[in-house]
Amino acid sequence: HEKQAFAVNCDLAQSYAKIAHDRGLPFVHISTDHLFDGSHPMAAETLLCEPINSYGRSKWLGELAVLKAHPSALVLRVNFFGWGAPFRPSFSDWILNNLGQASKVTLYGNVYFTPLYVGDLVMLSHQLIEKGAKGVYNVTSSERLSKYDFGVKLSKAFGYPSDAILYSLYDSKQGTPRPLDMSLNNAKTLDFLDIDNLTIDDAIVKLVANKHLKKNFSSID
Repeated sequence: HEKQAFAVNCDLAQSYAKIAHDRGLPFVHISTDHLFDGSHPMAAETLLCEPINSYGRSKWLGELAVLKAHPSALVLRVNFFGWGAPFRPSFSDWILNNLGQASKVTLYGNVYFTPLYVGDLVMLSHQLIEKGAKGVYNVTSSERLSKYDFGVKLSKAFGYPSDAILYSLYDSKQGTPRPLDMSLNNAKTLDFLDIDNLTIDDAIVKLVANKHLKKNFSSID
């Protein structure tokens, strides 16, 4: 749905950024980690964007449009997980829902990312706003790992057998063009907020601790 992607991720974002700018309001734009071709692990904010699919292009042009309309806007490049609503489950929801039904889950061992717990994303976003951050920031975990390794960590944390996570490789020549490495370097964010590290293990501990939120989200239709 290329036209819809550009309408929402670019045109709509630009319109809201202009409204905020005209009223003297701060503006936060949520971007993505699908902005590169996957050949540069732990990509920093300064790396030239080279998206390889329509979604990535719409998000990249959205970033540029937002910053043109609101030069002091805050653009956050993210990848997050957490408890979500049934109509829009997160990546961790999808894995845990399948494991809870005793289903095997196949995950890619050659696709890398730096996911962050959504609660940390919210907290860090507010801290960036309060400190007057503007421009592009990677708000992710500090660790690069594969989707498969993430699934194994998740299954162990929730007491499921590790062999329920099956290893596979993504073939970008056969499937939808996707970057195989979406990992982002969060050093700029850590330095700005004076934070040492944001680990995957700590993020998963927080997901487990907030399992009670699943009940709250499950009632949203």
